[in-house]
Amino acid sequence: MQYIPQGHDKGLSILVSPLSRHNVDFNMSGNKSAMVMISSVNDSARPAQELLVAIYRLTESEAKITSLLCAGLTLAEISEQLRLTLNTVKTHLKAAFQKTGTRRQAELVNLINSGPMGIVN
Repeated sequence: MQYIPQGHDKGLSILVSPLSRHNVDFNMSGNKSAMVMISSVNDSARPAQELLVAIYRLTESEAKITSLLCAGLTLAEISEQLRLTLNTVKTHLKAAFQKTGTRRQAELVNLINSGPMGIVN
């Protein structure tokens, strides 16, 4: 959900997710729990590459490309920024797909941003 407060040119991104009572003890007998995360739409958060390596067993190059992809860069922009050929970027991306069990860029970004990396981020 995106909300733009009156008088502000930047929007806010709001994520609401139910919390499982099996893993969290809030001492709130019978009440339902949810986590609410609010961030600026213009924030360009990127997952930490070290965590991508540790959690998904990506190489440093795969993690760097995945992190930049999650920050919203295109493959061409990643190629230019890292001074790699577009084919090299695509090769690393294919390896990241295989290691994460994803097949498309959007699927990879969604996995990273909604999984443990998104919470840490």
